[in-house]
Amino acid sequence: MKTKKRNVIPKKKAIKKPKFIKFFAIWLAIFLAISMAASYFVIGVCRQNSKTKAISKWNSYTQELTKLVNDYCAADEDVREIYYKRLREFVIRYGEEMNEYCGIYIDNEKILEAPCGALDAVSITYDSDDYESDGRTEVYYLEDRSYLDPVTKNGKYDFDKYANQNEVYAAENETLVKIARFLGLKPKALCHGYSTIYVNEKTHTFLPGEVNIFYDHYNEDFEYDEEDAKDTFFEKIDCTPKDTKGYKLIDLSECDAMQYDGYMNPALTDINNAESITNDSSEDINFDDTASVMNWEILTVSAEDFSNKACFKALPLTTALILIVACLVALLLAITVSTIIYSSKKTVWEIFEYRKKTTAAMAHDLKTPLAAMSAYAENLEYDTDPEKRAYYSSKVRENVSFMNKTIEGILMFTKSETGTAKSVARDIDVHALIEAEYNAVAELFEKKNIKVEIKGEGHVKSNKELIDQAVRNLVGNATKYARPDTTVNIVIDNKGFTMTNLTDQKIKNVKDLKKPFVKGEESRDAEGGAGLGLSIVENCLLSAGHSLDIEFEDETFEATVRW
Repeated sequence: MKTKKRNVIPKKKAIKKPKFIKFFAIWLAIFLAISMAASYFVIGVCRQNSKTKAISKWNSYTQELTKLVNDYCAADEDVREIYYKRLREFVIRYGEEMNEYCGIYIDNEKILEAPCGALDAVSITYDSDDYESDGRTEVYYLEDRSYLDPVTKNGKYDFDKYANQNEVYAAENETLVKIARFLGLKPKALCHGYSTIYVNEKTHTFLPGEVNIFYDHYNEDFEYDEEDAKDTFFEKIDCTPKDTKGYKLIDLSECDAMQYDGYMNPALTDINNAESITNDSSEDINFDDTASVMNWEILTVSAEDFSNKACFKALPLTTALILIVACLVALLLAITVSTIIYSSKKTVWEIFEYRKKTTAAMAHDLKTPLAAMSAYAENLEYDTDPEKRAYYSSKVRENVSFMNKTIEGILMFTKSETGTAKSVARDIDVHALIEAEYNAVAELFEKKNIKVEIKGEGHVKSNKELIDQAVRNLVGNATKYARPDTTVNIVIDNKGFTMTNLTDQKIKNVKDLKKPFVKGEESRDAEGGAGLGLSIVENCLLSAGHSLDIEFEDETFEATVRW
């Protein structure tokens, strides 16, 4: 029978160095998922708004169309032609704005339909003496699209491709279109217009003359003159048929003309699925004298199909913008959160590493003299030679003194690191302070035949206790590591002072010397101390509001204190 283990102490997890890329990858995936979900919702709202606008547009245009058809049917025979022209012009505008097929049937006979294709209708207002002005407006249909074959034969221009592209971007916000065009994100589309046409007044049709191909600027106004043509692709193609008999040449640049740029792709038109709008057949519409009861029907795209088209086909720029913004927000949030978590865990790891290295260095510095003391004590116990016993005793005292200094250094470092010293600002004569500290250890410099030159004057108002300790450690550092038979140079000014000396130490990374228990040499000898001197200097200066900068180059060590 298995028994459960009790009082099992869980294994302590090791503190490992954190990796930023790991946190970033995790949080980026999380925020991307959230932002994509939010984007899906926002895009859905935008498309729903587009769908709502499309339905409103469909209602507006079909209601106007219904009114015009009713007006036409109710008009007297002698004025019906006027209503017919109004209806014909609106049908063309319907095709332009709705980009959909529209056919009008009266008593089961088709009388009008929106032309297929792009720019296949031209409206001309005869308001010039050159065109027998009577203020009338006439609309002409392109007789046959085959007349435009010269435009497409070189493969540069495609009616369906560019007109559909125009239709899609027409639903976008104009500002977004301009921004996309400025950034080069929106592809350019070609379109065509007529410079001259040949019209047939009787059939209200026209034949193409000179055709211009240019880049479409969508919602911006574009005038076809030479200055505008310099900044855009502009090509003139002559599509004039061989036989223009019965047609009148009109230069569109010299009259008030409008070219409709709507588009209805014949391949996408399904009359069988069209919406049928009719008048109530049970109601009789009575006309004067020659009038008869007339039934009418309008075939066009249904409101549902039109709104779905607007919803799913349009808004490519809006969708792209929302996705780009969502990705940028996810990236920014991932970087921010990852940086915070990484910094927090890195701080914990650095504290752990600091404690580990500090403990190891302290143990190493204290272990060596303790081992020596143990050996000397053992010799004292068994050796009876008075001279040797005196020698062993002196060595024990030396090691005790070294350990005492090491412990004092650790306590001083701890005190300087906590920054608990009272901040009493006094005026300090820097030259006198350095000279006093030098005089206190002058004998140590003389033993190594090291000269000390102090130049300049300076004063600082600061915590004297902290400045004293910092200068004492810098001078003491020079007594230990300055090369014998050289000169230590100290230059003072009102901004601080610089201490420079040659050294035999092999320093790999001078910046590490400000870390506790770090020495210039890799070996940890007893004479060099615990390696806390510069750490204490920096802590004291930082507590007093000052800074320490150290450099090592060409065997020259330089310490700079700035107030």
